[in-house]
Amino acid sequence: MKALTYISIIALTAILTTAGSSAETVTDFSIGSGYQGNLFNDSNSSGDSYALASLSLKHYPSATAELALSGQYQAYNEYGDLSGFSGSAAATIIPTAPQSKIMLALHGAASIQTFGQLYELYNRTGLTAGADLSYRPANRLTLSTSIAYGFSDYTNADYSSSRGVDLGLGGNISLPGSNALGVRFDYSRYTYDQAPDATTMTGRSGRTDPDNSELFTITGVTARFSRPLGARTGMNIAVGHRRLRVESDYVAPGYTIDYLSPWSNLWEGPSVSGGIKHFFPHQVTAEMAFAWLDKSYVDVVEHDLENDTASAAISRDDRLTTVSFALARPFLLNNGSLLTPTLQLGYRDNDSSLDQYRYADLWGSLALRFSF
Repeated sequence: MKALTYISIIALTAILTTAGSSAETVTDFSIGSGYQGNLFNDSNSSGDSYALASLSLKHYPSATAELALSGQYQAYNEYGDLSGFSGSAAATIIPTAPQSKIMLALHGAASIQTFGQLYELYNRTGLTAGADLSYRPANRLTLSTSIAYGFSDYTNADYSSSRGVDLGLGGNISLPGSNALGVRFDYSRYTYDQAPDATTMTGRSGRTDPDNSELFTITGVTARFSRPLGARTGMNIAVGHRRLRVESDYVAPGYTIDYLSPWSNLWEGPSVSGGIKHFFPHQVTAEMAFAWLDKSYVDVVEHDLENDTASAAISRDDRLTTVSFALARPFLLNNGSLLTPTLQLGYRDNDSSLDQYRYADLWGSLALRFSF
């Protein structure tokens, strides 16, 4: 019933928006369904089908400002409490002139994510605010820097909330033959609220912070290269490495569900990703992408629910490989709006130093997007 209510609200908002839309507002409404072969990213391989509905509104009150509002509800068939709503509101202002060699963008956003009763511990809200600055000293060269502050609050938990700053510095250069090369350096400094007993469960000491929080720093570098492969095909590849720095006595109380876990981003290691995109006749686009990541996570304490005991701190090293395929074709409707069916297929294989996290996952989805 809750799923139907959320989907009905999203659909009704889309209909009302269509009736009063103008050239200054862009609306996307999507409905779809799919199947995820491994919901919890572990060796149990629990899968489920789902349906989703989403709405995205972008309003441009002037040539230098954008207001964005989005919401999505995803309803699972068997794992009903994993169903949830996610939404965000964002604003961007560009005070610099379009022809200027310097461009400044100021942005801020608020977000929310909710789940059913069984997973309500992962309900969270978030806030971000930042600025992006780019400078074009030559036609083929662009230098950029960015700064952002982020805050994430897990509203039903007394730990795992985080706050911190992200810094970025990079450049892009256009080479002969429509080739492009980019390099970016990133630095993140975040504080995570730690569970009160995370260290006592392992016998470790050294916790002296009165607010029971821990500081993490992540540094990284990424190099990207892209080029055309003929008139209708393009490719890109990126190679990166990130380094995590953390106090030696820190442990996290279990990974829980990987993609929901507050600590899923606390890893270091190399990564490679890339893709090929081809434009067929009649505006049909096909895209293939791949990624390989070697992740060394922060140490964790696993809790045995049956015996109510905690194991010693253990380390986890993963090697994740993903491949995906997407096919889309837009259709122009009589009222001037676009209808775009999209088919997506993907496969993941994760080899881990812990048996529990060795898994494979095959997934697919079909969606219809209305743009007006």
